[in-house]
Amino acid sequence: MDALASHDMRTLVTPQHIIDLVTWAGHFAVGVLVLLQPQRSPLVRAMAAIAFNFFGWCFADFAFQISGNLRWHWLDLGQSPFSPTLALQVIATFTGLSAVRRATLGVFYLWSTALASGAWLAFVWPPARAWAGSREWFAVFLVMDLGALAVAVTWLVLHARRAREHEERARTRTILAGMVVGGALATTDFLKELGLPFPELANVGSLFASIMLAVATLRLRLIGRNVSVRLAALAGALAAAGAVGYVGLFRGLSGNTAAVMVGASTLTLLLVFAVRQIAAAHLRRRDRTEALARLGRFSAQMAHDLKTPLAALKGAVQYLVKAVSRGGTLHEEQAFLKLLVQQVDRLNAVVDGYARVGREQPELASADLNDLVRSVLALQSFVRSDVVIELDLERALPRCRLDADLVGRAVDNLVRNSVEAMPQGGRVTVRTSAVRSRDRVVGAVVTVQDTGVGMDARVSSRAFDDFFSTKRHGSGLGLAFIKRVMQAHSGRVQLTSKPGEGTTVALRFLVDREENVDGRERIHSGG
Repeated sequence: MDALASHDMRTLVTPQHIIDLVTWAGHFAVGVLVLLQPQRSPLVRAMAAIAFNFFGWCFADFAFQISGNLRWHWLDLGQSPFSPTLALQVIATFTGLSAVRRATLGVFYLWSTALASGAWLAFVWPPARAWAGSREWFAVFLVMDLGALAVAVTWLVLHARRAREHEERARTRTILAGMVVGGALATTDFLKELGLPFPELANVGSLFASIMLAVATLRLRLIGRNVSVRLAALAGALAAAGAVGYVGLFRGLSGNTAAVMVGASTLTLLLVFAVRQIAAAHLRRRDRTEALARLGRFSAQMAHDLKTPLAALKGAVQYLVKAVSRGGTLHEEQAFLKLLVQQVDRLNAVVDGYARVGREQPELASADLNDLVRSVLALQSFVRSDVVIELDLERALPRCRLDADLVGRAVDNLVRNSVEAMPQGGRVTVRTSAVRSRDRVVGAVVTVQDTGVGMDARVSSRAFDDFFSTKRHGSGLGLAFIKRVMQAHSGRVQLTSKPGEGTTVALRFLVDREENVDGRERIHSGG
C-alpha cells in the first residue's frame, strides 16, 4: 500500500463527506448545463471554467478526506487558487468591462498561478511540500480571496447603479448574493487552517455561488434561452452517475492509490466524452430548430419590407376602382397609374435585394454617399416629433463604388434602429466623412449616432449575430443584414455603445479615386 494512503473508506464516511459529494456533483451538473448553452455568448467559457474548477478542487478535497492521500490534497491546492480569479473573470465579463479591467485580472491570475505552482511542485520537489498547505500558504490565499471578493462586490455594486433595466438589476443582485455568501463561506476553510474554530464550509459556499451564477445565467436568460427541465434532469443524472462511479472506485480500490487515480482519470474522461456526445446531439437539434426559426424570421423581415409597397398598391387600386365605378377613366388617373408602376418596381427591388445579399453579389456603380443619405432620410416617415435628425455631411466627399439599393437599406435600418432606441426621444446624427492616410483619401464613412439607451458589452458583442435582438418583437436581422452588406462591398462596420449614452455605428467604404476634400455641409431637421 502507498505510504501516503491510509484508511478504508467504509470506516470514514461522515455527513461532511456526503456534503462534499453533493457539492462537487452539483458543480459538474452546472458545468454541463452551461456548456449546452449557445456558444456565442462570452460568458459561456468563463462560466464553464469556474464550474469545472469548483468541481476539480471539490473532488480532490473529497478524495483526500476519504483516502488521506496527500497527493489529492496537493491536487486540491493546485486548483483552488484559481477560483477567486475565475469568479472575477465572470464578473468582469458580466459587467461588460473585461477589456478595461484586464490589468486587475492579470494581477490576480499571476497571484493564483504563484500559489498553485507551490502545490504542483509538491508532486516532484520535496522542499515544496512544506510550503504547500502551510499556514503561511493559507494566509496568502485568504488575502487573495478577500481581495478578489472586495473587487467583485465593488464591480457588481457599480454595475447595479448603472443598470437601467429591471432584469439586469435582478441578475446583478443574484450574482452579488452568490459572491457575498459564497465568498464568506469560502473563507471558513482558510480560517480553520489558521487555527481558528470555524467549520469547513468552503465547498458549500462554492456550490451556493455556482447555483446563484447558474440562476442568473440560465434562468434569467443571461447567455441564452431558459434552460429546459429535460436538460437540467440530464445534467443532474450525469453528475449523479459520476458521483456513484467515483464513490465505487474509492470503496473498491481504497487500498491502491495508483489504481484509484487511474480509475478516477478514466472515469473523468468517460464523463467528458459523454458530455461531448450529449452536447453534440443537443447542438444538432438546436441547429435544426434555429434553422427553422431563421427561415421564419427571414420571412417576417421580408414581409415587413414588402408591406409598405403592398399597402400603397392596395390603396391606389382601391382608389382607381372607385374612380372607374363613378364613371371616370384611367386616362384621368395617370398619377395613380405611375404610383402602381413605382410600387411594383419597389417590390422587385426588395426581392432582388434579398437575392443579391444572399449571393453577396452587389451591383456596384459609382455613387455619392451624401446624395444616398439625403434620399434615405427623405423617406423616413417613422421619425417622431420628439426625435431630431441632424445631418453632418462632408462636402466634396469622394465617390464610392457601391450598390445604392443595398447600402440605402443598410442606412435606413441604422436610422430606424436609432429612433427605436430612444423611447423618450433624443437626437440622431448621420455623418459622412473622408478617411485619409498620408494625405491621401482612402475611404469614406457613413456614421449613425444616437442618444438612446445604448448597449452593454455583452449585447454589443452579439449585435451582428443573425436573429439576435433585444426587442420583444424584433427579427434580429437589421444589424446582421448590415454586416453582410458591408462584407459584400469589402467594407467594414464598427459598433461602439455605452449603456445610457447611446450607440454609434460606422460604415466604411472604399473610394473610387483620390479627391481633395475641403469644407463641410451641415443641415439640421427636427420632427
